[in-house]
This record gives sequence, structure tokens and C-alpha cells, in this order.
Amino acid sequence: MRRRKNDSDDIKAAKISARATIVASVITGIIGGLGGIYLGSILESNKGQYILNQTFYGIIENENSDDITLEEIKQNYTQLQSNYDKKQSENQTLNDEKENKTDELDKANDKIVEMQMQIDQANQDVIDLKTQLNNMPIVDYKNMALCIDVNDIQINSNKSVVTIDGRDYFSKEIVEKLITEDRNLTIKDGTMYIGKVVAEKARLTDQFPMGNIRCTIKDSSIDIHGHTNTDCIVLGNNYYNDAIMKYSVDKKFGSLKGTISVSSASVMGRKGSLTIKADENVMYNKEFNINSPDEPIDIPIDNCAIIDVIYEGDSNFYIIFSEGILYN
Repeated sequence: MRRRKNDSDDIKAAKISARATIVASVITGIIGGLGGIYLGSILESNKGQYILNQTFYGIIENENSDDITLEEIKQNYTQLQSNYDKKQSENQTLNDEKENKTDELDKANDKIVEMQMQIDQANQDVIDLKTQLNNMPIVDYKNMALCIDVNDIQINSNKSVVTIDGRDYFSKEIVEKLITEDRNLTIKDGTMYIGKVVAEKARLTDQFPMGNIRCTIKDSSIDIHGHTNTDCIVLGNNYYNDAIMKYSVDKKFGSLKGTISVSSASVMGRKGSLTIKADENVMYNKEFNINSPDEPIDIPIDNCAIIDVIYEGDSNFYIIFSEGILYN
């Protein structure tokens, strides 16, 4: 007589339940034999839970496991434990490789940033070079000969003139030929000297003033011819007929130059003289009146210690000594 389907399912379920009960009892006995503390540790861990689940599942689902033995359960448990440990080791290896790759990626990113900075600097250098090229002057060399008073002068005319941004520059040889024989051309400390070479120079009005009688120091003053003079010592007074300005020059200079003129404040018909002394030695003396022209002077002072600029003459007459320069 054929057994009904429901009866067959009931019998199968009963067998599975029985196997589960037996397996649970056996495994509990195995774990119990390992000690209560270890049991708690296993049950609380993912590893223990995984092994228990796999052991139950493998045995319960095996329809041919009616006659399973204790030794087979132990072997299954041990194999699952070994597989789990292997997977854990593989996972750790993958994590280590991930960390290594992360470090390599960080280094690669740092390198990219560094290379980008170098590219930016290179681009800036290109911009700077283009700016320099745009700012370069326009230079044009020319060959030019020299003729003075219908006389051809022998010079090296090859590239003797250069035009830079519209300004013409002549060779030193041409300039030397233009200077008279009694004068020399010297270039020193960024200055071209024609004639005397000034090794050291200073304004007379910048020196230490030792005495001042009826003198005025002015930045500018107008002379009788309407010329504006700068850096002026104006000597004279409305009521007195003498004036003096005394400077200490500390024996540092050998010469003095400047311009002497009559002030526009002077009264018609008056006159007076200007004397310059170096350590009481008269180095210059001349009388002036309302019609006197401006007179440039360049006199030796023999490295004196004291210079006196002295006016003697009528009241209401003024003499200007302007742009006084001490030099060697």
C-alpha cells in the first residue's frame, strides 16, 4: 500500500529533528569538554558562530547522515575551524595589501602635486621671458665718420654710433676727438669728467659754519640780470659795509668753484668787492658793481682748514656766491 505524501514529509522532518538533537548534544559535549570559559568565548565570537552553524547545517542537510559518528563530527568541526583560520589569514593579507596600495596612492598624489607646482613655475618662467623680450630695447648700430672744420678726423667708424630706443650714443673715440687737446676725458664712478677729475666733492654750504656776519644762506636767489641762482650765500646788509661767512673744511679739499653775481636787491650806483681766503691766504679778490656780469670761478684752496668768504663795500649792495663746490 502506497504511503501518503504527508506521511513521508512527517517522517523526514522527524529524522531531521532527531539528527539535530543528536548533533547538538554531541557538539555541546565536545565544547563542554573544552571548558566553560572557552565555550562562552566561542559562542560570542563570529568564528565560533560560523563553525557551529556550518556543523549543524552540514549534518542536518545530509540525508545519509543517519549513522553519523562522533569522530566524524569532530573531523567536520576541525576542518571548518581550519577553513575559517585560512580565510581570516587571506583577509588580513588583503587588508595589508590595501594599506600598501593606499600609501603608494598617497605618494603618487604628492608627486602629482609636486609636478604641478613645477609646471606652474615653468609657465611663470615662460611668461617672465616673454615680458623680458617685449621690454628689450630696439638697438640700431651705425657707421659714422668724423669731420671737424672741414678736416677729416681718423677714427674707427665701424659701429661708432648706436641708437637705443630713439637715443643716439657715440663712441668714446668720437667724444675724445671733440674735446680740445688741453682737456682730458675720464670716466670714474659712473661720472664722465672732462678736464679735472673730481675724486671727492662736496657743497660749501654743507660744511661746518664757524661764523656768519650779515650773510644769508638761500636755496635760490635772483641776480641783477634776472638769472636764478641756486645754493646761494648772499653777503651784504642795508646798513653795514661788510659781511663774512667762515667755514671749516678740515683740509679735505684742494679746489673751490662756483659763480659770483650781483643780487637784484642791490641799489644803483653802489659797489663792493668779494674776497675768498684759504687759511688767511687771499685766493680770490674782485670788485663788482651793478653792471658786472656773472663770473664763474675755479680756484685752488691748497687743502686749507678754513675758508673765509668776505664782502667789503657799500651798504645796500649784495653779492651772491652760488653753487660753491669743494673738490680734489
